[in-house]
Amino acid sequence: MCYPFYVQGSNLNQSNVIFLQESCTDACGSLIVYAPVDFATLNMVLQGEDPLRVMPPPSGFVILPDGPETSSPLNELDSPSTTTGGSLLTTSIQIAVSHVPSSGKLNIESVNTISNIIINTVQHIKAALQRANV
Repeated sequence: MCYPFYVQGSNLNQSNVIFLQESCTDACGSLIVYAPVDFATLNMVLQGEDPLRVMPPPSGFVILPDGPETSSPLNELDSPSTTTGGSLLTTSIQIAVSHVPSSGKLNIESVNTISNIIINTVQHIKAALQRANV
């Protein structure tokens, strides 16, 4: 079952953006989809503006099991051990670009920024999962 909620920045005095988030976990895996929404846009919707005109770019990730858990004895004298197959992480990040050259190719700075966002996202997810397994 999925439960929608929002996550606020750690310091509300410095941030004018909140993240709308929906997450879902079941036996098949976990899914988190989130979208940044600035307070000005949120106020427009709260004052009656059509929410369909405000489309924040969603991003998210899915964590799926990469194989079943197995229990098997190491040898006939040992007790059964449990091993897991690991996880498969798929991320999706959408970023609004203010200017795309006519060639349709991004410059190296944009590519580096996007690459760093993906790397940081994956590192944060990995760290969170490692803390959860301790």
